[in-house]
Amino acid sequence: MSKASDYKSGRTLPVTLSTGDTIKVRRFTRDDYLSIGDIPSVLRTEDAAKIKASDLPPDALEFFRKLTRRALLHCVVSPDFKIVDKPAGREADDEISVELIADEDTQKILDAAQGGKEAALNATSFRAEQDPAAGAGPDGPAVFREPAVAA
Repeated sequence: MSKASDYKSGRTLPVTLSTGDTIKVRRFTRDDYLSIGDIPSVLRTEDAAKIKASDLPPDALEFFRKLTRRALLHCVVSPDFKIVDKPAGREADDEISVELIADEDTQKILDAAQGGKEAALNATSFRAEQDPAAGAGPDGPAVFREPAVAA
């Protein structure tokens, strides 16, 4: 029988920060995604990955802001410090204000919370496999349908 520590270590990824320190970041859970809210429609299109950040509508930018804050405040499981939503200078000795986290470190933490760069690469190749131009499967191209709601 495996230990709880074995399970926990399988749910975290090591991240080396710009300071050289290594922290552990747990992957997003279903509850993390649900707490963020609906995915904006512009991000549900096949061309979403091609959209420049400067061209994103306000609801998509807000979605990414919530996703990033969730990763920083809830997914870092470092034994040495905690990232907190407090103004810089008001944190305790073992806390770091979310305002002080470097952009480079924020991106690394967000990547790890989403399963790491390897997961992102796999998702990209999966999308390419589903591209109708690349050839449909035996049942035709994959189609996303909203679930039916019972009246």
